[in-house]
Amino acid sequence: MKKIIWIFMLLIFITSCGLNSAEEKSLNMAITRYLHSVNTDLKLSRVAATHPQILKYYKAISDESFKKKFEKEKYFWTDALIGKITRDSENIHVELKLLKKEDQYAGAVGKRFSLFAMSDDNGNTWYFAEEEDYKSTKIGSFKRLLL
Repeated sequence: MKKIIWIFMLLIFITSCGLNSAEEKSLNMAITRYLHSVNTDLKLSRVAATHPQILKYYKAISDESFKKKFEKEKYFWTDALIGKITRDSENIHVELKLLKKEDQYAGAVGKRFSLFAMSDDNGNTWYFAEEEDYKSTKIGSFKRLLL
């Protein structure tokens, strides 16, 4: 009997940390749009998908630092894999592991890097933060569920 309870508790834990189908579909669409923005240098689209606290931070420093933050990337970002997922009420944070390539057909340049997707409305809207911005204590007061 204890074994059954243990298995049941483990299943509840595993399923509670994941995404439901609507959240996952919304996230996949948001990732696709964001990566397209980065890879084709659509600055306005990339800015619109970046977390507002990050935008506020770079804008407060200077217009130049804001522009520099959204300069064209040297490498092609691709192959997003979903890593850690954490939720707290309506907040969902997902760590994505991406590859950088010279172009979409080339081999990977270096190891995977992290990009964080964040939603504060149960996965309806997603904002993104690069790893250094997500982990920086200088940037905003948004919840960081994956530290």
